[in-house]
Amino acid sequence: MKDLVEIVSYDERWPEIYSEEVQPIQEVLSLIVVEAHHIGSTSVPELSAKPVIDIMILVDDLMLMENYDKQMTAIGYVPKGSCGVLGRCYFDKDIERDGAIKVNVHVYEYGDPQALRQLWFRDYLSEHPSDRDAYAVLKKSLANRFPYDIISYVLGKSSFVQKTDHKALEWKALKGEHFIAMKPKKLSWTEQQKLKAIDENFQLQMTFFARYLPSSNLIVHRDTIVHRSTIPDHSYNFAIATHFSEDKALRRVRDIMNYFIEQNLPFTWWVGHLDEPEHLGELIQSQGLQHKENRIGMSRPLEDSPSIGNGDLDIRRVVNHRELKDFDRVYVEAGGSPDVFDLLYNQIPSILYQEGSPIELYTAYLNEEPVAIGSLCLYANAAGIYHIATVPQQSAEGVSDMLDFLIGTAAQKGYSLATTVTPEKDKELFIRKGFTENSVYRGYHPL
Repeated sequence: MKDLVEIVSYDERWPEIYSEEVQPIQEVLSLIVVEAHHIGSTSVPELSAKPVIDIMILVDDLMLMENYDKQMTAIGYVPKGSCGVLGRCYFDKDIERDGAIKVNVHVYEYGDPQALRQLWFRDYLSEHPSDRDAYAVLKKSLANRFPYDIISYVLGKSSFVQKTDHKALEWKALKGEHFIAMKPKKLSWTEQQKLKAIDENFQLQMTFFARYLPSSNLIVHRDTIVHRSTIPDHSYNFAIATHFSEDKALRRVRDIMNYFIEQNLPFTWWVGHLDEPEHLGELIQSQGLQHKENRIGMSRPLEDSPSIGNGDLDIRRVVNHRELKDFDRVYVEAGGSPDVFDLLYNQIPSILYQEGSPIELYTAYLNEEPVAIGSLCLYANAAGIYHIATVPQQSAEGVSDMLDFLIGTAAQKGYSLATTVTPEKDKELFIRKGFTENSVYRGYHPL
């Protein structure tokens, strides 16, 4: 039987239960823990919530968590892997406090933007009672409508959560706060670690801006990530990071497809090397999608990287709205959608690409005219390189110089691995710069 989605009134014992539960966790993780926080709805005073205590643990190095499963099990917590959430190790257990209460432990690396978003959401609701109360009303209504359907419950509140994330982001920016740059770890990379880094870096690059935009609806399920936007282009409507169980796979494929079809939107379903089930591509095709394109997951060690001197080009990081317009100008001249600035870039709060952000945008200028662009995504201990494009008259030289600059910048920042997920047509360019192919992401479109 499915679990009941139950919303109860705020319980003043919730902070006490958090304090009781977090102490043994901090003792177990004492060598790597940086901070611990009570998060989720039970952390917001006077907010009605499911009886679930969510504990966030921030650690120096998330990769070390694989050494702590036995210790966490010894204090009652069941290891669940990432449970579909990027950059997280997840544990849970059930306790009894005059009724059943679930305790979830979310472990992130210190500085992870996914963790910071949850802390800012908590802080914002705690300081804005009208939004807090509106959230409570919405959750109660959804729980009454979908008492045994957690997916519909989560989908129903996703728009409110995303709008509140945007409000919290701007509120924190006005207070002078910003993202915290994650420190790269020097690694001897195994092939499996490279594959995981490519996948996680790609996921963040695809979703980081989208989470905060009014024109976007980003839904992070435990078994997939879905993004639907107002831009009628398959590049901006997609499903990624799919992990369906065999018994639910067909139904979930149909659910996700209908999410786009009901709005008559083109979309791409990206199927990568870590997605499940193994026959996901065949299952998607059986429902009417067609394999249309490939993107290639690639990596390059950074021990031997090019100088970041860039000849005649003046390459600058984008830090304000005017420079963002220059970035978009090159994007459009290179063949991108002319609607993207108004519907996407113009809505991006500057905090998302300024100090500490995992996304760094760069524009190359020649005689003060923007001629090339590129971006870095600094996540999962890797420096992802994306959005390499130039105006037509600078195509060869501009692309090469921008790519050398981004590789050199990543090395200067202390990263030991550069990654990319690039269109198949650009594969040879990256090979010439020292990248090797690691994986393939297959893109499926409606017929």
